[in-house]
Amino acid sequence: MDIHLRGKTILVTGGTGTLGRAIVEKAVTEGAGVYFTFHQNQDLAKELIRKGARGFRLDLRDRSALDLLRDELRKEIASLDGLVLNAAAVRDRTLINLSEPEFDEVLETDLTSGFLLVKKFLPLLYKSPAGKIVGITSRVGTQGGFGEANYAAAKAGLSALIKTLAQEVGRKGICANAVAPGFMMSPMTADLPDEVYARQRAESVLGCFQDPGEVSDFVIYLLSDSVKKVSGQIFYFDSRRTKIF
Repeated sequence: MDIHLRGKTILVTGGTGTLGRAIVEKAVTEGAGVYFTFHQNQDLAKELIRKGARGFRLDLRDRSALDLLRDELRKEIASLDGLVLNAAAVRDRTLINLSEPEFDEVLETDLTSGFLLVKKFLPLLYKSPAGKIVGITSRVGTQGGFGEANYAAAKAGLSALIKTLAQEVGRKGICANAVAPGFMMSPMTADLPDEVYARQRAESVLGCFQDPGEVSDFVIYLLSDSVKKVSGQIFYFDSRRTKIF
């Protein structure tokens, strides 16, 4: 199977995160013209730019910044072949201790920005012969997670958004799917207690954590021309048991 992205233009949000970086690097390697957003990690952004990607520093909660991103890309590209909604923020606290700003920040970054980006970039996706939208979601959006009310709500919403998009944009030939990766070591998970790591490993039937490179390979596959008739799906790319209530 020849999986590549030659000649395609891809936009990845959260490009300097652990998974975002893997997706950007793999997409560049597979021949795509890659644009990515990032918030703070300028050093890693420069490294990705040296490898051939184009970076935009912005806060995804800033709606005017999203307009500027859209306007800038319209100057450079005639169509968009893939949009990867990967950026995420976490502010883990039990609900009783979770502040309204912390709830809003996660919802705006992890969900609202995805809605806004799709809305702004659909005209460019419609110009692609086979546009793809891939949302990076989480199993906590299905089963919840202790101390993750904001993150779980955002990821549940993103999954529902992707399923709805698939129904609305399918008539234009666009595929919209989501990937829920397994637990990964990353800056987002770096401060978790040791018992959380132990529990995540124990929940894996393979006794392991997820590899960002393996997840990125699957995302590239979904963005490629090898996938043309699959849409509206949530792929649990994981070795843990997911509880469906």
